[in-house]
Amino acid sequence: MGRRRGMGEFEELWERQVEVDLPEVGLVAVMALEDLVKSKKTQTDND
Repeated sequence: MGRRRGMGEFEELWERQVEVDLPEVGLVAVMALEDLVKSKKTQTDND
């Protein structure tokens, strides 16, 4: 998996993931809010 500039290693991000229990879907792993905000701030026009 690629690494985004300014973001941690995949394993580090994976440890901070949050699981959300969605009705009729079940558990879904999502990026921690702090990491999501940081990833959007480091996003470039080429992404």
